[in-house]
Amino acid sequence: MEKITKTSEIVNVKTGELPYNTSVGGYGLTCIGDDFDDVLCAECANQWNAEDIAENVVGGFVHWEGAPLACDSCNCAIESEYGDPDEEGTG
Repeated sequence: MEKITKTSEIVNVKTGELPYNTSVGGYGLTCIGDDFDDVLCAECANQWNAEDIAENVVGGFVHWEGAPLACDSCNCAIESEYGDPDEEGTG
């Protein structure tokens, strides 16, 4: 599993929102719900107000490689940054 960064370390203190991308490299941020079972895209995680984000989102991570993850809220595909190594080179 990827390194999870605590919500308190990545939330914008001025707006109370989670970033959509990392500050270095601009990689997409994927969020983890409070029970560690929920995967959320940043757009869905940011639908809460700042207090609810702190309560319901444990942290975020970059989905570096592997099959796409599905957001548990909107069901959108969260693509990995470097693709799925099991699919590359087939054919």
